[in-house]
Amino acid sequence: ITLDGTSLTVVAVGDDWFNVTLVAYTQQHIIMPKKSVGDAVNIEVDVLGKYVERILQYRKPEAAESSVTREFLQENGYD
Repeated sequence: ITLDGTSLTVVAVGDDWFNVTLVAYTQQHIIMPKKSVGDAVNIEVDVLGKYVERILQYRKPEAAESSVTREFLQENGYD
């Protein structure tokens, strides 16, 4: 997540919120502390696509329904 050009490390995510952390050096050199509640900010979330892609890679594929049934096996000599 990037706010006003400052990359943030996301440390927690909820359905409609997220928490971030900033190292002390970054906090001293950005304009974010000068912002007030209600001020507009530029939010960039391009990196989310990378996270979504990674999550999807590790999803377990759904098993396809097999046409091999117990009856089929018994009819073909398997008990």
